Amino acid sequence: MEKLGECCSIFESKESKEKRERRRMLLDGATFKRKKTTLGFDFGATEMITLKLNETEDELSWFVIPQVKGSNSGSIRVDDVSGVGSKAPSSLAIMATSGENLLEIDAENSALRDEWALALNEAVPKRSDAELAMKGPSTISGRAAKQAYFMQKNMELSSKKQEAEKRKQKYLQSSGGLKYTALAMASKEER
Repeated sequence: MEKLGECCSIFESKESKEKRERRRMLLDGATFKRKKTTLGFDFGATEMITLKLNETEDELSWFVIPQVKGSNSGSIRVDDVSGVGSKAPSSLAIMATSGENLLEIDAENSALRDEWALALNEAVPKRSDAELAMKGPSTISGRAAKQAYFMQKNMELSSKKQEAEKRKQKYLQSSGGLKYTALAMASKEER
C-alpha cells in the first residue's frame, strides 16, 4: 500500500510540474500568424503577433511584431474566454463565452498549437451553464444587445409616464384643478 502512495505522489508532482511549465509558456508568450483584416474584411494578408498571458494572469495580450508606432495590438480578458478550438491543422481559435471568435491565429506547427490549446484551456476558469447565463455576454454584440434592451425599456417607461400625465390632466380638468388642495394648504399655513 505504501508503494501505491509513493507512485501516486510521483505522478501528481509530474502532472503539477507539467502544468507549471505550460503556465510559464503562456507567460513567456509565443509568435503566431494572424489574419489581417480591414474594416472586418479579410484580404489574405497576415501579420506576425506575439501572444502571452500577463503577470496577473487575467488577460491575454497580443501585439504585432515588429513593434512600430501605431501598430495593432489588443487584449482579451481570461474571464471572457469559454474555450479554445481549432478549425485547421495549425490554427487556434480563442472563443468568447457568447460563442464568437475573439482571436484566430496560426501556429508554426500543430505541436505548438496543441501545447497552447491545452495551456489556454487550463488557464480558462471552469464555469457552469448557470454562471455563464448570470454573467451575460461581454462581447461587443452582447453589449449592443443589452443597450438595445435598455433603450426599449426606457421608451416603454416614457410612454407610460406620458399616459399617466394625460390621465392626471383629465382628472384635474374635471375636478377644477388643485383648488381643494390649495385651500387645504392655505388653511395649514394660517394655523
